[in-house]
Amino acid sequence: MKLKLEYLTFKFNKKSDLIIFLFSLSIFFWGLEVLNFELRFLYLFSIFIISLKTIDWKKISLPIFIIIHSIFLTYYMGFEKNNNYILQLAIILITSQIIFSSHELILKNIDKLILNYFLILIILLLGYFLIKINNSNTYDFKCFFGCFSQSRVIYDENSHFAISVIPALFYLFIKQKNFLNLYTHNIIKVCFLVICLFNFSTTLFLGLILMIIIFFVFDWRNSTNYQKKGIFILFLFSILIFMFNHQDTLARFNNLFKFDTFKIKKLNKSSEKQMKQIVLKNNIDYIVNKIKIGNDINLNSKKFLFANSSSNNQKDLPFNLNDHIETEGEREFILKRNRIDENLPDNMSTDVLIKSLKISYLSIKKYPLGVGLNNYHLAHDEFIDQIYTRYKLTKIFNKEDGSNNFVKILTEFGIFSLLFLFVIFKFIFNKSQNLEIKYFLLSFILVQMFLRGAGYFNGAFFIIFLVIISLLKEKNIKIDKGKL
Repeated sequence: MKLKLEYLTFKFNKKSDLIIFLFSLSIFFWGLEVLNFELRFLYLFSIFIISLKTIDWKKISLPIFIIIHSIFLTYYMGFEKNNNYILQLAIILITSQIIFSSHELILKNIDKLILNYFLILIILLLGYFLIKINNSNTYDFKCFFGCFSQSRVIYDENSHFAISVIPALFYLFIKQKNFLNLYTHNIIKVCFLVICLFNFSTTLFLGLILMIIIFFVFDWRNSTNYQKKGIFILFLFSILIFMFNHQDTLARFNNLFKFDTFKIKKLNKSSEKQMKQIVLKNNIDYIVNKIKIGNDINLNSKKFLFANSSSNNQKDLPFNLNDHIETEGEREFILKRNRIDENLPDNMSTDVLIKSLKISYLSIKKYPLGVGLNNYHLAHDEFIDQIYTRYKLTKIFNKEDGSNNFVKILTEFGIFSLLFLFVIFKFIFNKSQNLEIKYFLLSFILVQMFLRGAGYFNGAFFIIFLVIISLLKEKNIKIDKGKL
């Protein structure tokens, strides 16, 4: 007997509405903290409300594998075990049981999830606007719509907002039956688009284009004319925001597709040896790698760079510490010493992406089984000195999670990352007629997987991944037009 879930009729149920409200905050406002509590974990409290089902070992096979894999590598490679390590394993188990017990409720109430998201977002934006306008006479009124990267309110970056809003946009524009009246439904869509317009990020543009391409390739024939129109509107909006921000977007692709960009360069052995001799002879600390300086070295900083040198005779240094003139030899030494290559793409985000890919490549060569759950930083620390970057600051950015979740999963799970890719591509090829649900879930995963990620427990990545597993495992749940 197939399980049929009727569409939401907005009848209020205190228990289910509370669960959906908790998930709304965790899924869409994952970067916020209240009284030092991170809202991304708020959904864990639903374990006291939902009716837990008997554990289905087939469903939780992948989470169990993640835990076993993590424990094995922790002991095999001698990694440190602490309270955070135990806590994250517990969160994986608890989250798995919560999602496998409540995924039907979540899927029935995506309408409410998005409505909660919209209302809370508007309330927060309005509240921030009133506070700023009351405390400042020079407030930029366009920041009423967010300015997330500037204000660091609600979201730390515009790209974090993109991770949350893209799934909502696809759901709203593909869904044929308005969950409120048509007028209200359209107001919500327009408001989201306006907020996006004032909070552009390359993640937003590429995320929309990526999902539109996937829709066109895999589900265009299965879609209705109404859904095609919705996708076309999103495509036009993508072109619009690109036209307003094309310089920033194109700058990220400068030199990106050259072979040398992804080549892992090795420093000439004689040059490396000479540098080590200079460093050792003058007792130079690795302070050069710690200070936050740009590529354009102001040679006023010469003395600062070698402040820890105890040598009185510094004739062997490639610096004249008594002048403020930067010679080509001095500059070359600084760049090589810090593994800086000025031929790489001139964009910080692109530089971080290239660095992350190189670290994943080096890591999987040495550790084909991976380095273990949330141990990306260990691979980063081990291989960062072997990698050239365009900017010095790139070497310390995204050292915990990489630039996206693909490089993180590849590094931490090695060859087993194919299991994650199998699940994702199996869901992509799912010929579901309920396209709004499919693309709501896929948008969360694919944007974070290949464009901009923030780890497994941010951006609802792990939550949505478990919901997808549930849908693939539940053979008695049919995703059909208008029903699950």
